[in-house]
Amino acid sequence: MIDTLHPDTCSLTQIPNPAHFQWLRRDSLILSTLMSSMTEGVLAQIVSYATFHQVWRALETNFSSQSRARTIQVRTQLANAKKGSQSANDYFLLIKRLADELAMVGQPLKCDDIVSYVLAGLGHEYDSFVSFIYARNDLVTLEEVYSLLIVKESHLTRHHLYTPAPLVEANIAQRQPPPSNNKSRGGSRGRGRHNNYRGGGAFSYNRSDTYNSSTIVCQVCEKHGHSARKCYHCFDLTYQHSSSPPNKQAFIAANNGGWENDWHAETGVTHHITHDMANLNLKSDDYTGTDQLQVGNGQGLHISKTGNSSLHTSSHSFVLNQVLLVPQIQKNLLSVQKFCTDNNVYFEFHDQYFLVKDYSGTVLHRGYVSNGLYHFSTKNVPPQAFSSVRISFDQWHRRLGHAASQVVQRVLSSNKLLVYKIKSHFVCLDCQLAKSHALPFTNSTYVLKSPLDLIFTNVWGPASVASTTGARYYVSFLDNYSKFLWLVPIKFKSDVERVFLQFQCYVEKQFSSKIKAIQSDWGGEYRRLHNYFQANG
Repeated sequence: MIDTLHPDTCSLTQIPNPAHFQWLRRDSLILSTLMSSMTEGVLAQIVSYATFHQVWRALETNFSSQSRARTIQVRTQLANAKKGSQSANDYFLLIKRLADELAMVGQPLKCDDIVSYVLAGLGHEYDSFVSFIYARNDLVTLEEVYSLLIVKESHLTRHHLYTPAPLVEANIAQRQPPPSNNKSRGGSRGRGRHNNYRGGGAFSYNRSDTYNSSTIVCQVCEKHGHSARKCYHCFDLTYQHSSSPPNKQAFIAANNGGWENDWHAETGVTHHITHDMANLNLKSDDYTGTDQLQVGNGQGLHISKTGNSSLHTSSHSFVLNQVLLVPQIQKNLLSVQKFCTDNNVYFEFHDQYFLVKDYSGTVLHRGYVSNGLYHFSTKNVPPQAFSSVRISFDQWHRRLGHAASQVVQRVLSSNKLLVYKIKSHFVCLDCQLAKSHALPFTNSTYVLKSPLDLIFTNVWGPASVASTTGARYYVSFLDNYSKFLWLVPIKFKSDVERVFLQFQCYVEKQFSSKIKAIQSDWGGEYRRLHNYFQANG
């Protein structure tokens, strides 16, 4: 209300303020727009307020405390972030996302702070990378840190995959017995015969009949009465014994035969293990866990993939589930327990061979012993060809992205790929066209003297989205003399004839001249004008 003088009585009276009505109208519009964009949970908190100012203050009061709590939470996550088993890309994006959340609440971090959080969460294998970044005198950007981190991860992965496999040691040692005329016999645990040893299972050792368990000496703590497998220091990697008594011997269950493709039945492994990618099916998955394959000397080997496979003999086929691909292992090992469970069979081990039987007693497979190992051989299986067609040299050239002939030959020879026909010299049409150059245009002596001497026309379309008038095409008319362009939207290509006639009448009246020549791509929409062009010269 505002005070004003009455025109008749000259007394002071109050009348409604017209500006107040405008304010109420604007406030209602803003309030309705704001409330229409809120969720039901937020709307329930401010439904009792009548003006936009009251609603806005209520929202500020309710959510400012949450923003402060979220800021503390994000800073805590940044301080505790670790790379762990994540890829370098995922780890960097995690730090960047948390930094962006702080920036959105008005507390952006400096570039050096973000770099510090990235470096703090890296493992010991990245110590050289961290030292290199800290040694830089110039300002390091996030883009540089990201690219260098990706390169470092690639280097570590390549180095890890090509590290030679360690020797697998048997954790049993013994004193040398004194000379005696009594003959000793080879005691056996597991399936090794005499002094042949294998990695991954139980290990055998020689003992004299006159020696009891007190003669066994632990290889880890070097105390009498127990083996290294039962020693509580076995998995303590920080434990070191100070002295080493003489006459101690550790049997090494190493196989110097190199990589083998045969499978070996093994009771001491929990999963099927292979080093050859060809032993997995096409649906094998990358292993993303943190577990490693533990070998006899306590070292963990990297697991790169997991999948399923199968073994085919001359009379039967067996399934292999949960096969682990370990590039550093040298033997393909069959877990006897998993093999029996998956195929509903059992093993019968003998000194010279072993049998795989079903529970009716039928022999499904007979394996042999070689070098103390039970070989699950599939050599008698007739070879299976996955493809009976040899790819030609031309096809390999196209598959390799039209590489040079020397490159294709090097790839074929290094991978021992069979080809149908090798050509030392051949001509690829696609390569010739891609490397060819267009001839230069000759200089034109044609000179235009006035507008409408030559008109270029063409049709564009259809557009994926129609205009407000429903047009999906447009036809263009370009005057070669003035370089002036006319664009006319049309709904269908058939409208070109009508549009051209209208265009002709328009420009000829505007310039008081006739169109002397028309040039187009002679598409179907222009062929309908052929008779018209002939009739009008």
